[in-house]
Amino acid sequence: MVAQVVVAFILLTRNRQEIESRRERRQSKLLRVALLMSLVTVILAGTVWMGGDALVSTFGAASTELNPDPEGFHAGSTRNEIWRASLKMFAAHPVLGVGLGGYWIAITAYHDASGSTTPQEAHNDYLELLTSGGLVGFAVGIWFAVSLFRSARQKLHSPDRFQRAICIAALLGMTGVAVHSLVDFGLHLLVNAFIFLVLVMLATTKLDVEG
Repeated sequence: MVAQVVVAFILLTRNRQEIESRRERRQSKLLRVALLMSLVTVILAGTVWMGGDALVSTFGAASTELNPDPEGFHAGSTRNEIWRASLKMFAAHPVLGVGLGGYWIAITAYHDASGSTTPQEAHNDYLELLTSGGLVGFAVGIWFAVSLFRSARQKLHSPDRFQRAICIAALLGMTGVAVHSLVDFGLHLLVNAFIFLVLVMLATTKLDVEG
């Protein structure tokens, strides 16, 4: 949510500056920064107020996700261990990776644990793309992101306010997906992937609202 607020602030401020540049800017950058800090503070305070206990429990669990198993029984199920095993797999297959969809099979050779738990995903969509598709697949992912950004940027400059609003809203939705993909595999779920593709369409395609 904080990342989405920051991106919204940047997009709306930049769009406002382009409009004001034709008239003369009236708002100072200091006021805009103060607005951003206020929004972030309200979100954090509201989150703690509405679900303080759940938030504390989540942060407490996060520390165990990033540290090795404290017990002698080494399951290797923490994100830190899964990520390290994934990097080893990438080092062994740097160019083309292990093949799309083959992560859960190939990781067994690099996952140093008891074997009681086998990672099915890397819990990081970017890292899994790197291990599954190698540098070639990751380059395709970067190409997709750059092409998406360029298309969305063109739509942000549209004279139609409705088109710009739809594009900004879609970009905010994709920001949430992008941040979440750093620590999870949401795009592996069909409904999430479908919604993400809809957001891509809304951010890049000119909608005919006259008909």
